[in-house]
Amino acid sequence: MPAPRVDEPRLSRAHLGSSSPSPETLARRIASLEKRLRAASGPATEPDPSALALLDQQRARLATAKTPADRKTIERFLGSWERNFLKH
Repeated sequence: MPAPRVDEPRLSRAHLGSSSPSPETLARRIASLEKRLRAASGPATEPDPSALALLDQQRARLATAKTPADRKTIERFLGSWERNFLKH
């Protein structure tokens, strides 16, 4: 079964003007999401590799994010990722 698709979020002008999280906050959130994904998989099962790859991609994007808008885009992506891969 293919992994759910997580589309790149599109920002409106309203979102670009709102405050963005710090790089440290985003790094902690990515780590927390990965920890939750691994816990949800159980000790005998590996987590979805595509979900992990998407988190790694966001880590790389965070390392090169230069503007608040870049960080806001990552924040929105992580929200979408969480809705797709971590069922509440």
